[in-house]
Amino acid sequence: MTEQQPKYKVPYYTRDLRTDVDWLKSNLRADTQDPLLHTRSHLLSFLELLRPLSGRESWDHFDWRDPGITRRALALAVSDQVRPVYRKIRNWQVQRQLLRRHRTLLHRLAEAGGPSKIVFLCYGNICRSPLAARLAEQWLHEIAIESAGFHAQEGRVSPKKILRIGNSYGVDLSEHRSARVTRNQLVNADLLIVMDLENLKCLRAEFPEIADRTTLLGLFDTPARLSIADPYRAEESAASTICEHVRAGVAGLAGWVAKVKHATCAPALPSTGCWRC
Repeated sequence: MTEQQPKYKVPYYTRDLRTDVDWLKSNLRADTQDPLLHTRSHLLSFLELLRPLSGRESWDHFDWRDPGITRRALALAVSDQVRPVYRKIRNWQVQRQLLRRHRTLLHRLAEAGGPSKIVFLCYGNICRSPLAARLAEQWLHEIAIESAGFHAQEGRVSPKKILRIGNSYGVDLSEHRSARVTRNQLVNADLLIVMDLENLKCLRAEFPEIADRTTLLGLFDTPARLSIADPYRAEESAASTICEHVRAGVAGLAGWVAKVKHATCAPALPSTGCWRC
């Protein structure tokens, strides 16, 4: 015999805490004057959280008979809010560490009179690194410039959108073919420049002994950036913005090299022995 079904309250609603918190944050940030956005009064949206007290509404997964589920739901809701904050703090720590290493590397190179060979690296060696290398060749005539990537397949051509963007900079990449980075290519380079943290991770894993000669191109820009995204799958407008970041990074690099060369060639002050800048 089937047990009699209990009576259900009608109307009755349940709320999801994690979704509610996300909506409240979006509602606070939204433009309340925009008629296309379904915004609510900030005060009203917070007062609505008290509706479960009416007995016609409850929080989904909240049940005093099973506190384990309630604890889990609360833990997930808190984790959703803490995780982005932790990620920002972690990124800030990583940026500080990489900036410190960047300055140490540049100081060491400056004392040696500047780099004699620079290798630009990205994943595929068809977008960012060849563009950076050709731009560097325009500005750094006395330095050997090369580029390479971590993609296994060699001989690939640059995408048409990168060719067009390169042409707008006075750079012709039509003859470029991708190359896989090798230890022989890096062993004589005194400055290795990667585009993003994934490139840096790949380099450290494959060539750990060369990692202390490596920095990120975005750290030469102002303000400094940790990563320059891969434009391979980006729309042309987004790819153009990324390539501007590449050009700004190379311009910052060229400016630093010029200062180093100027300081190296300037006569020493007789009274202090310092180099005139």
